[in-house]
Amino acid sequence: MATATTSTTSTTTAAMRAYGVCPDCRQAPASLIHDFTTGDLFCAHCQSSVSQRLVQAADSSSSEPASPTPRSRQRSVPRMPCDLAQYCVPLDIPPATEALAQTLYRRAEAAQLLRGRKPSVLAACLFLACRQHGLPRTLKEICHHTRVPRRDIGRTFRVLKDRLVGLSPLAVVAEDLVSRFAHALSLGAAAVQCALRVHEAVRERDLLAGRSPVSVAAACVFLAAYLCAQPRLSAVVARAAGVSEVTIRAAYRLLYADRVHLLLPYVLAPDPLADIANLPPP
Repeated sequence: MATATTSTTSTTTAAMRAYGVCPDCRQAPASLIHDFTTGDLFCAHCQSSVSQRLVQAADSSSSEPASPTPRSRQRSVPRMPCDLAQYCVPLDIPPATEALAQTLYRRAEAAQLLRGRKPSVLAACLFLACRQHGLPRTLKEICHHTRVPRRDIGRTFRVLKDRLVGLSPLAVVAEDLVSRFAHALSLGAAAVQCALRVHEAVRERDLLAGRSPVSVAAACVFLAAYLCAQPRLSAVVARAAGVSEVTIRAAYRLLYADRVHLLLPYVLAPDPLADIANLPPP
């Protein structure tokens, strides 16, 4: 047992000497984390599994032939479901985030976290990868494209976050949602800047405290569209943001009531067409 432990330690040490940088994100020096649940080594920066690359590097640097591994002790590499790529296309997921979702899925399967919940684990891995990279994709969007219930994704997401070490999901940044919704509605650049300033003013005045970042962002975009004479129906904004019309109208009612104090010249400055008189009554 002691011999095996010494051999494993020397192999890992040789492998880390062979890899001064992560082969995926090129982080130097490579900061490796050992997941004791699965036995994998992965990069703390990009979450990519580097176990196979490290072992290969160590084997190639050693002059001694590697002893054959019994077939019963060989671990097969989990295959990725083809559904993941299909989900990433409509969600406009960049390749790096898709690769992270694949890595998280393989780690979840190796740790035996699936247990018959493969669709929910796949969706949760995709959502977790988006959060890890700070990508503004809402849970409702993930639910819509994966057709997995929101409750199942949320529950699995919490399990993955607690059981897979080395993860630090970022909070959703509402400003990113504002820009994304505004561009999805084809608002002009000046109107997008107004929407961002509206959101900043809303946050400073604490007008929509307690509401989700998605709802706040949608309401700010809805108001900014009318403010800049580029009106969008509440149904269209609701569809783009993935919230209900009732949610947008309820938030807009609060913003409209405080419009005089909310929409100061600084907020209107980016667009010469911006005018409080353009706002329709709730």
